[in-house]
Amino acid sequence: MRVDTIKLPTGYSLKQVRDHCRELRRHAMYTDSFDRETIANVFGKDVTLELRRKGLIEPARKHHFSRKRGDYYGGIDPGRYRLSNVGHRLTTISLIPPITRAKAKQIVADLVLRAIAINKDPELLFHVTKLTVFGSYLTDKKMLTDVDVDYELEQKIEDYDEFKKIAEARQAKISSSWRIDGYDFVKNEVRKKLRGRVRSLHMSEGQLRKKGFRVRRKQVILESKPTSLNG
Repeated sequence: MRVDTIKLPTGYSLKQVRDHCRELRRHAMYTDSFDRETIANVFGKDVTLELRRKGLIEPARKHHFSRKRGDYYGGIDPGRYRLSNVGHRLTTISLIPPITRAKAKQIVADLVLRAIAINKDPELLFHVTKLTVFGSYLTDKKMLTDVDVDYELEQKIEDYDEFKKIAEARQAKISSSWRIDGYDFVKNEVRKKLRGRVRSLHMSEGQLRKKGFRVRRKQVILESKPTSLNG
């Protein structure tokens, strides 16, 4: 996504708007939406109308996101908003210097190694089943802004009750915080290990499977079937 095409509300830098949109995304994590008061608290004033005019937010729907449809469905929820596609993409922008192609190749190679290590670790409860690169990495550009990778995960334990029990036990062992349930905790654990501390790595989960999400080129760099830990 080209940063020079993003329209910003008056008086805010690109970094400020990106960070504020990230905060709005966190507010919408469980409700799928946020209100004008939340926007005012995050931005320091009510910029709802301007964010709408700039295409960064849009009216929320009354129902949740449909994985099958690849979109939100239902009537407009009055007074509620959600990030638009542009707003969501803005939250993923990394304002760091470009990297060389050699560096990008090393990032991809290291990512595959981390995925293999995750899949072999019986303590980690999700398996990396697929890694796919797309975007500028598959062009002939010598300098890249980042490396776009889509990943897919599957539970290593098929039985729901057993998975939940082991996930909650792992959460209790590692963290004293219960702001999220065991499922999200162990999934986030794998996500963090997969990403590492690589600032130039832009990762999305299952985006390439969503309806309407199209890329010119993509290349699968890892496919792996999970080995069940049941029993």
